[in-house]
Amino acid sequence: MKKTVIIGKVDNLWFLFITLLLILTSCTTNTPSANETRWSVSQIDRSKFLIESVSIALDISGNPHICYAGDYHLKYARWIGSTWTIETVDSTESGYGASIALDGSGKPHISYTNDFGYKLKYAHWDGSTWRVETIDSGNEVFGDTSIAVDAAGNPHISYQDFKKMDLKYAQWVGSTWLIETVDSDGTVGGDNSLTLDAEGNPHISYQDYTKKDLKYAHWNGSNWIVETIDENNVLGNTSIALDNLGNPHICYEGDYHLKYARWNGSTWTIETVDSNGTGQGASITLDGSGNPNISYYYCYPRSVPFGTNVYSFELKYAHWTGSSWQIEKIDSVGDYGFDTSIALDAANNPYISYMDSSNIKYLKYAVYSGNE
Repeated sequence: MKKTVIIGKVDNLWFLFITLLLILTSCTTNTPSANETRWSVSQIDRSKFLIESVSIALDISGNPHICYAGDYHLKYARWIGSTWTIETVDSTESGYGASIALDGSGKPHISYTNDFGYKLKYAHWDGSTWRVETIDSGNEVFGDTSIAVDAAGNPHISYQDFKKMDLKYAQWVGSTWLIETVDSDGTVGGDNSLTLDAEGNPHISYQDYTKKDLKYAHWNGSNWIVETIDENNVLGNTSIALDNLGNPHICYEGDYHLKYARWNGSTWTIETVDSNGTGQGASITLDGSGNPNISYYYCYPRSVPFGTNVYSFELKYAHWTGSSWQIEKIDSVGDYGFDTSIALDAANNPYISYMDSSNIKYLKYAVYSGNE
C-alpha cells in the first residue's frame, strides 16, 4: 500500500481533502483483482540458506509432489491429504537442477546434480526407502536436468555435459544406464526439458548458448533428429510438452519476452505470449484439450532512492482459452526470480510450485481455486 507523508502544518483544508482522496485512490488501485483472488498461495518450506531448482508432479489422486534444492541438499515435499511432509533425500549433495516425475504407482523419481563434484545423480523411492545412485561422473555435469518415466517405470534423463557443453541423455534399459551425446554442435544443452511420447521416445527442448537459438531434438526410433526452432535472441528457460498427437509445444524466453512454439503437424508456429513478461523460469503443461498452460516470472525494474534500479518479479500464469491468451498475476515475489513448475489435475486446475525470491529461502505453492 502506498503511503503519503505530509511534513509540516497543513492549513488548507482543501489540500488536505485532495491528499486523503489520493491515498484512498492508491489503496483502491492496489486491491487484488478478481483473477488474483481465485489463487490460493501458501508457504511450504523455509530454508536457512537457498531454495532453488523447484519441480512439481501430481499423482493420480491430484496430490502434489515437489523436489527442490534447500539448505544445499536435495529435498522432497509431499501433500498427504491434510498436511505437507518434508524430507531430505540426499544430504551429501546440493540437489541443483532437480527434476521430478512419478511412475505408474505414484512413486517419485528425481534427477539432479551437485555443485562441487559435477555428477549426475538419480534418486527414487522404492516403496520403503530412497535409492540414490550416481549416473554420470566422467564429465563435469552441472545445471538443469529433466526426467521422465516411461510406461514400464524406466527413467529417462536429459542434462548438459558442462565440460564439453554438449546435450546428453541417459536412460535405464533394465540392467544398466545407456548414456549418449545428443548434440555437440557449439555450446548447447542448457535449460533442457524432456518429455516422452506414447512410444516412450524422448523429446528435448534446449538452448544453443553460442547462437542464442531454441533447439529441439527427438528420437524417431532409429536416430536423433535435431533442429533449430527460433533464432531470435533465445535466452533459455525452455519447457516442453506433447499433445495427444505427439506434437511438441515449447515455451521459452526470447527477446526478453515469454514465447511459445508449436508444431502443427507440418510447420512450426511461433508467437509472443507476453511482451510485458520476461518468461524467466517458464514451465509448460497441456490440458485435456491440448491447450497450453504456462507459469513464469515477469521481471521489471523498480526505482529506489538515489537513482538505483532494482529488478522485481511477479509470478504469472498464461493459458490458451481456445481463442486467446489469458494472463494473470499470481504473486509478487520480491527482487529475484528463478524457478517455477506447473502441473494440472484431472479437472485441469493448475498447481504451481516456485521459489519466493524476496530472500530466496522460501518454497511456495499456488493452487487455482476456480471461478468465483
